[in-house]
Amino acid sequence: MQEACLYLWFARQQEYFSSQQPFSKGCTVEWPFDLSLYPPFLRARLKKGFGLGQGETYMPWIRVRDFGSRGDSANPSGIKIDRPYHFLSTPEKCYFYVLEREEDVVDIQEQFPILDLGNTIRLCAKYKVRHAYRNGFPEPFTIDFIVTRRTDTGTITEARSVKTKEDFDKPRTKERLNIERQWCSEAGIDWARVDPTPFHP
Repeated sequence: MQEACLYLWFARQQEYFSSQQPFSKGCTVEWPFDLSLYPPFLRARLKKGFGLGQGETYMPWIRVRDFGSRGDSANPSGIKIDRPYHFLSTPEKCYFYVLEREEDVVDIQEQFPILDLGNTIRLCAKYKVRHAYRNGFPEPFTIDFIVTRRTDTGTITEARSVKTKEDFDKPRTKERLNIERQWCSEAGIDWARVDPTPFHP
């Protein structure tokens, strides 16, 4: 019964995304606010705004407080966008400071969820990757950074995952990043891994 209900929600999502093309090239990345597009187990967090919005209204899917007193997490305020940011590692924080100083960057969305669960589940099955679950339900993949840049012809969107060589060499990390990359490719979003080595003297 649960699987049948999930299938209906995912089918509705895919029908909407196919017709609206919310992530077509040149558009900023933002999930629709219509909660009926998402399965019920995500709605409590979405209703609070997590994973939704742009600029000052954006709220990351994962927050520093979700990981207790983890020593390398950080919660700085932005200069370009005046809101608190949530970073789970020092490399993420360092990359954020780099982006803050790049003139063409107009928006930075950290811990961005891929709420298109139907397609991430499909991709996991295709590449034989275990999809994350929370309390028995699929949990969205999250991308470290969605970066929106201004160009002469409009805006472009980039997906960036900040991973050290040590993290990247872990099999589970490689699997998850491949699902991110494949999903971004299908959505028309440029994806790349950021090596944080240059951030350290």
